[in-house]
Amino acid sequence: MGMDIYGLNPRVKENSKKPNQIDLSNTTQKEADNYFKQLHKFQDENKGVYFRNNIWWWRPLANLIIDLNESWLSEKQKENMHNNSGQKYNAKIAEIIKASLEQAVKKGLTKKIEKEWKVKAKRADKWNKGIDKEMEKIKKEAIVATKNENIAPIDYPETLKLKWDKLWESRDRTSSYPFSEKNVKEFIEFLDECGGFEIC
Repeated sequence: MGMDIYGLNPRVKENSKKPNQIDLSNTTQKEADNYFKQLHKFQDENKGVYFRNNIWWWRPLANLIIDLNESWLSEKQKENMHNNSGQKYNAKIAEIIKASLEQAVKKGLTKKIEKEWKVKAKRADKWNKGIDKEMEKIKKEAIVATKNENIAPIDYPETLKLKWDKLWESRDRTSSYPFSEKNVKEFIEFLDECGGFEIC
């Protein structure tokens, strides 16, 4: 799942042309590949047209945006920062968010957050390896109990299923939500040229 963020009134270079939309259900693979090649070229040339993060990368960035702009964003804007509802943020809000992120970079906050995330992610990975070993033991018990080599956790005997669920819930998901200053800077580039944006 990803967050597709489109500029509302993006700045487009004079000689840059967006390819015409094609019917992907009625085209050859070669035509589709050519279309996406042209589209990506257009987006790379015009940073304010489109920005994409998968949900894992977007969530920490969105949290930072909300934290830095608590007084500027409405409750609805904060809530919809985390979903694909089509929430629009006008050019003024985009400029405010951009300025706040630039200050965060300038003051070293984003570098600090990235460093802290790396430490937490390393700790989480170590913890999860231990959890994985315990879950593997439960899997072996389930195979012995059911004589089914391909048994899925949902079909484990009840007591083993409860143990497996408890372990699954105890996993540390910190490393699933990466944060990098580079990603923040790329979003700043988008904000500088988007003329407001929409999250889809």
